[in-house]
Amino acid sequence: MKRRRLNRDEKKSKRMKLLRELDKGIGDYIEPEDQRYQELLDCSYHKLRVIPFNRTPPHLHSKVQTSLSHLLEAGYFTHNLVTKEAKTLITPVTRFVAGKRGLTYPYLGLRLFAFPWETDDTVKSDAEKSLCVLGELNDYMKATGDNMWSEGDVNRFNMTLVNYMDPGHVTIPLALEPYYHMGMCAVRWHSDQNVQDNCSIGVYSHTVGETDQSVPWSIGLKIAWDVVTSSVKIPLPDGSCYFLLHDMNMTHQHTVIVGDKPRFSSTHRVVILEGNTLEYISERCRQAEATADRLNTEEFLCPGDKLEVCLEIQREVEFQWIRQFWCLGMSNAKRHASFWLKHVEGMERTWENVEKAIKILYDRILDVTHNAKSQHKDFRSQSCDFTKIILHHLQTREKNRQDWKRRYTAPVLCYLSQSDLPVERPAFPRDHPHFPYNQSQAIETLGSQLRDQ
Repeated sequence: MKRRRLNRDEKKSKRMKLLRELDKGIGDYIEPEDQRYQELLDCSYHKLRVIPFNRTPPHLHSKVQTSLSHLLEAGYFTHNLVTKEAKTLITPVTRFVAGKRGLTYPYLGLRLFAFPWETDDTVKSDAEKSLCVLGELNDYMKATGDNMWSEGDVNRFNMTLVNYMDPGHVTIPLALEPYYHMGMCAVRWHSDQNVQDNCSIGVYSHTVGETDQSVPWSIGLKIAWDVVTSSVKIPLPDGSCYFLLHDMNMTHQHTVIVGDKPRFSSTHRVVILEGNTLEYISERCRQAEATADRLNTEEFLCPGDKLEVCLEIQREVEFQWIRQFWCLGMSNAKRHASFWLKHVEGMERTWENVEKAIKILYDRILDVTHNAKSQHKDFRSQSCDFTKIILHHLQTREKNRQDWKRRYTAPVLCYLSQSDLPVERPAFPRDHPHFPYNQSQAIETLGSQLRDQ
């Protein structure tokens, strides 16, 4: 039977139940030295695989670990500004996404744009070469996963979320793991979002300067919302890998417990492509451009359904792509200069063309309403429908902009450097010929139009 994903209220209810039960003393966690450990793994965590350091080729360890250090020095790792339960938060770990060209990864209200890991014949910087090494690591993780689970194509990893944290230089307060007190959390209990159902998760772990006396980083695992079965805490020595095979990411939750040395992790997954690729949004932009170009002429009368789609695309481009790209700051945008930046600037041009078309329609609506001799008499029959469509668009957009304004002014921004602060784009210069950022006057005018009709 296919497992259904829980909505936010269901998750909150189950979390409260879990905390109530744990307050009664139900639930514990088991570590490898416990005699029950292997039996518990075989029974309740049988789709977990941990691969020791010596199972991965030494030359791959060397290339990957050197590449991760290069990417850290080049500034690729940044804190992420995310939203959860209407709150704006900042991730304690720093991270970025690498993957197939044109791929993005949305999670917790943020869209990350993948740095391409494909190789070609062009001359590359050390950072670009390092990204290609992550592509080599991905090939290794796919092959390793296939050797452990060959039923179906569950290990077709197309992206990695790469994380870094130095426990000795943590600027954002960490939280104690709340259910079992395993230790301080780098990443709290969760199942990975926006990944294909029934596909594996594979993680490569590199701890810098680890010794036998070091406190190891660990992963905690539990069956999702289970208050009876013991959880497990598994140490992750430098160079080890672990896999949550097949549907384990859907049936279980995991957390990452902090050690005492800096750690990188490369978390390979099968990201949902629908709605998350450059190819997808480029086609949407072309569709909106075609309608906007015709609306920008005096002669064209646009069917209402086409106008609605065009405006829906403009909102998607603004809030799911442009603002998301600039949310990670100017430094991140510059690092994307070789690929994503030019495409996002193209999306901004699409956004502006649609904006011009909306303003033309808005002006026509006012003209036919207040001018009996209007040259747009043929437009009058569609005026009421267009008024409703544009009013809905502006109202929806205004609400979304208020949500983003709260993100731009969130108190947690104090933890970010100036170059990592969100940049507010699309831009609204003083000489902007179209709607201002604040559309309240236009919304009131259109609302009055409808009330008077």
